[in-house]
Amino acid sequence: MNIFSARQLGVTGGALIGIGYIYLGLRVTSVWQFFLSELVIGTGFGLSSLPGYITLHSHFPANFPVMFSFTCLFDYVGVAVFPLIMQQLKATYGLELGLLLFGAIAWNTIVCGVCLRKVGRMGCALTKRNTSNEKRDIPEMELKHIVSETRNIRKRQINNRMRLCSSLFYHKTFALLIGLELTSYYIFFSWALFLVSLGKTMGLSEGEAVFLSTAGGIGGLVGKLCVVFMFKYDKVNAYTCCLIPLVTNGLSMIGCTLVHNVYVLSTLAFFSGLSQGVISSGVSGTIPTTICSHHFSEAISISYFVDGVAMQLGGLFSGFLHDILGSTIHIYRVDAALCFLILPLAVLWACTDDSVHQCQLEVTPRMSDP
Repeated sequence: MNIFSARQLGVTGGALIGIGYIYLGLRVTSVWQFFLSELVIGTGFGLSSLPGYITLHSHFPANFPVMFSFTCLFDYVGVAVFPLIMQQLKATYGLELGLLLFGAIAWNTIVCGVCLRKVGRMGCALTKRNTSNEKRDIPEMELKHIVSETRNIRKRQINNRMRLCSSLFYHKTFALLIGLELTSYYIFFSWALFLVSLGKTMGLSEGEAVFLSTAGGIGGLVGKLCVVFMFKYDKVNAYTCCLIPLVTNGLSMIGCTLVHNVYVLSTLAFFSGLSQGVISSGVSGTIPTTICSHHFSEAISISYFVDGVAMQLGGLFSGFLHDILGSTIHIYRVDAALCFLILPLAVLWACTDDSVHQCQLEVTPRMSDP
């Protein structure tokens, strides 16, 4: 993002998303071609997401948690709508042509990339010296001192850039939130990927199993909408957006493995989605309020990287469990156990000061004007 603009990254990412789905529908005949198409799609989403986040923050620096939680509403709109759209496209046009058409639909993200525009321009504030017409000769010793100080500043800037993940050490609350975000996103992706499979395992038909995903998506949408108002009225804390939702989600997931009625399963999926919507928006929206401006870009990059790792683990590890244990039921029980295992992190967050203090970083002395 220091080299390319948010608009360039957004347009490129949007183009790759559509190309990946179109290639998936046209050319995929082996597992390696499938891997390549998904790699292109994932790269596109990765290029699009972070510029959108930074652009949103530049437009709403004061009310960012509220606006961010509002935009997160549409994550669960996708969870609710995607299975229905793909089922309809598959039934009408077949799987291959359906994927091709979905890739064309996904190209709306190119338009979103074109619309990305940051407020103002980031850059160094340059001060003009000696604006008067008078010419001053700088003594040789003083000139050497200025050159030496300039080199020291550059060395310190390089050292600061090399302190990778320093925000995790300077901000304790941020480190706790990253742990919560990693686990909660793993649970979310595992839950979303295997929700339809769970319905079939519990004896539901394909249409009824797809409805579980819709119910969960609607629940997530409601949960994220609740977080918008919670941020609006300053009600977001470790208990309301983490502790209580984790317990609710864990109990809902255990319940999903014990019942076979479509209405009861849909209700449990709704409450599970609602809980995860509250957790994801609450934790992600709180992160910017717990870090200083110096660490903002680094912290957000770490947060998005953690989301990507959680996405990979949610598919790989859960799929591994499914292959070993032979049932989706065990995946949901493991996810429920994780909900209870990370409760101590929520308690530690409640006991940690949430206020942001400016880091006591090394400050370079200002050079006096010659």
